[in-house]
Amino acid sequence: MITRASRLVLVKTVITARPVHHMLVEAAPGWMLEEAAKCMRAFFWAGKKEANGGQCLVAWDSVCKPLRLGGLGIKNLRMQGLALRVRWEWLQRTDSSRPWKGLRMANDRQASEVLNSLATVQVGDGRQALFWKDRWLNGRTTEEVAPVVTALVTTRTRNRRSVQEALIDNGFVVVAQDVMEELLLEHEVAFGQGHSADLWNTHEAGTIYVTNFRLIFVSKATKSVVELGTIPLTAIEELKDVSRNVRFIGRHYFHLEFTSVPSKGYQRLLPPERSMLEIRGHDTRVIVFIFKSENKHLKKMIDDLKKWIKPVHLEHIYAFSSKPPADMAMSSAMRLYKEYHRLFHKWFAQSPSTSFEARAHLQNKWWRVSEINSGYKLCESYPTQLIVPNSISDEDLFLAATYRMGGRFPAISWFDNGSGAVLARSSQPKIQYLRVRDELVSALRTPSIHHTDPQRKLYIVDVRDKISAVGNMAKGGGSELGSVYEDTEVCYSEVNNIHAMRTCFHGLRQYVNAYGSISSDGAPLHERDPISVWTQAPKSVVDISKLQTWLSHIQSILTGASYITAKITGESASVLVHCSDGWDRTSQLVSLSCLLLDPFYRTFSGFRALVEKDWLAFGHKFSARMGLPNKMAGEKPPKYELPWHAVGSIQSVKERSPIILQWLECIAHLLFMYPCAFEFSSKFLVDFMDAVLSCRFGNFLCDSERDREQADVASCLCIWKYLADLRASDNLHEHRNPLYDPQRHNGPIVPPPPALVPTLWSQFYLRWSCPVESHGGVGVQELVKLKIAAELIGEFECLPIDEIHPIGEKSIRVVGSNVKKL
Repeated sequence: MITRASRLVLVKTVITARPVHHMLVEAAPGWMLEEAAKCMRAFFWAGKKEANGGQCLVAWDSVCKPLRLGGLGIKNLRMQGLALRVRWEWLQRTDSSRPWKGLRMANDRQASEVLNSLATVQVGDGRQALFWKDRWLNGRTTEEVAPVVTALVTTRTRNRRSVQEALIDNGFVVVAQDVMEELLLEHEVAFGQGHSADLWNTHEAGTIYVTNFRLIFVSKATKSVVELGTIPLTAIEELKDVSRNVRFIGRHYFHLEFTSVPSKGYQRLLPPERSMLEIRGHDTRVIVFIFKSENKHLKKMIDDLKKWIKPVHLEHIYAFSSKPPADMAMSSAMRLYKEYHRLFHKWFAQSPSTSFEARAHLQNKWWRVSEINSGYKLCESYPTQLIVPNSISDEDLFLAATYRMGGRFPAISWFDNGSGAVLARSSQPKIQYLRVRDELVSALRTPSIHHTDPQRKLYIVDVRDKISAVGNMAKGGGSELGSVYEDTEVCYSEVNNIHAMRTCFHGLRQYVNAYGSISSDGAPLHERDPISVWTQAPKSVVDISKLQTWLSHIQSILTGASYITAKITGESASVLVHCSDGWDRTSQLVSLSCLLLDPFYRTFSGFRALVEKDWLAFGHKFSARMGLPNKMAGEKPPKYELPWHAVGSIQSVKERSPIILQWLECIAHLLFMYPCAFEFSSKFLVDFMDAVLSCRFGNFLCDSERDREQADVASCLCIWKYLADLRASDNLHEHRNPLYDPQRHNGPIVPPPPALVPTLWSQFYLRWSCPVESHGGVGVQELVKLKIAAELIGEFECLPIDEIHPIGEKSIRVVGSNVKKL
């Protein structure tokens, strides 16, 4: 029998040790401390697992007091745990030799408050002292001295900002990061102060902040980010500011400055002595802010903003300031090889030991993968691996490259293993070789499977109209002559060039902004020149024609892709597609045709493979089309300092054009026609386009794979991982198409011409000016969720009573709020 004195020793040394071990790391919950104290109390008084009140001779709180206070010296677990956690706080602030120094510690509010109440801080260089929390102001905290100012700062900032970071010239300033930190992304930094302004579109008061990634507008009423007034810097196409110090504002003057519909009530609504800032985005929105003309700090911010939206060097873009942890994701070249393996029906092995063997056998009786462009020595804008005919040697490919503009010789993008038909792409031929028979072009013709089969035709689809193709002869280009090639037909798809598309996009943006329910002129729809809005007045007809012109361009792309698909599926013919350079309109038609031909490209994985193959690998000029700098060989990374004033390789405004936006709009139209054929939804396409325009990710920077390798964009965030993580959070995520049925459309889709008359992609173009109409009421996802919720309710109603109480005998109820969250 162990005596009580011996049990006292065991309680102090053994039983206390286990909870103390856990309390070294984190605060123990109250129930655990109570159970531990109960066990210690029973063992000490009765030597058993449990003890009743009569066996406990003295109150346990008195027993746990120190010997000098009349207790037995048993540790009070709650106080012991708090003391241990305070020790972590102390060591973190005072001992820089600890191996865990610099790691982020769990925020323990109680331990921090105890330490702050017991200790005062002597400020040295200010690196260790916390500006808001420590007692460095004559034994008081900034929180105690200035509680109103402290309330404006986020909890995260109060717990982390040092005195050195906060003090400027011996005075402290609540900088934008203090107020905005919870709204900022990782590595996103706010520049300077926030500035009061009104969002004229919705007459909402708030504050403008500018970061290294975007312009943010925070509502004064809700303290939340206003989506309409928040735009990435790289998504801003044009910025104008106009001072309004005069009392009278002429209607014609306003129309010329802002290119929006004049409002009869404009002079009444616009306050005097105000200035205006207009922002036009690549995503069709037009934002107008108004502010007091005497706000000189805001005017300086606008001047700097004009520089920030035109980065000089690639490293100035936000994607290069947010370096993710290194991962083992395969390179773009290996992903292209993976797609080639799928086309050849070969098993893909990423292992380095087997990659060479896999490449050597990546061929069939008609086609093979050539590495002639290794090191980009043949064509800088092509990928290093290309599918070419088996009958064409690498030496012939060198000769074929001399026949084409930019060396972009015919290469196969997709082929049918069954029929041997191919979809190939290239640039236009050079004028001096128009009458020269290119053996590579002839070899693209679909081979005969049996010797008795008739010779199949080769279709050469020139994406331009015939007049433009002939006009390019003055620039050294042109189009193939059908008489030079046997059984070959040359046809023209009549898709306009990037300059016509850019001009038409500007007209579309103006039309949507002018006649939407929310407009940049700030006037309600019924006050905006109702004669031209609601009737077929001449001005309204002109504006509507801008919309019709845009839709006619979309229709021409859809028609061209449908024609190509029909020739490949209906005649088993091969098709060669090219425009002038082979990286804009060619990418549109080839990738859209692949989407129609192959159901794999209508899945999430296939969509990624298609974009990486026909847009990234084959050199669509993303930087030029978005007006961004391109990484050049030998360029030294500049010092990242904003705003920049250096002269660099800013892309010409004339090179901008919404090429990939048009392609996504064509897919959205196909999704509307065939709602069960696509795994992804229209909202996925909208978010994908926004991500491309934001330049938050490195995937779509630069103009070719070669430039991306030199710029090391693989070290930036990846758009595909970001989108995949969003989908992984919810099986009914809005990016998923709930109507997707892979068995219903498991082959090619050939839309008939009458079905290719598109309507405006409302979910993308109308979300800013007509937010209610852009979603079309209750969406498909919402309907499916409601249906699932109704089915769940029916299942619960059918269950026996004893099956409705599985946990703790508590019933499960499905109510309206639960239905909405499903």
